[in-house]
Amino acid sequence: MKITKILAFGFAHYILYLFMFVSYFGMSMGRFDNGEPATIVERVLGVLTSIMRLPLVSIISMIIRPSGIILEHLPFLLNSLLWGVAINWLLSLRANKKALK
Repeated sequence: MKITKILAFGFAHYILYLFMFVSYFGMSMGRFDNGEPATIVERVLGVLTSIMRLPLVSIISMIIRPSGIILEHLPFLLNSLLWGVAINWLLSLRANKKALK
């Protein structure tokens, strides 16, 4: 496994998660005052951000409540690194499968 690829995939996952979460949060803020139902885009973004939080952030948030800016982001960073490992592993499996053909 190339560590640079894992870090790149992890960084991309983290940035994508932050963008989606901020977008989702920003869209939902307008509904607090008037009580309108969530749009389909909000619902999709909510589901996608929940999926991208799996598995580490969901597990860690049930066990402990980290405090402090660094400790609050640590589960998200570790989660993104785990996603980076998984994406890199899947891509290497795909490349090995193509090489065997």
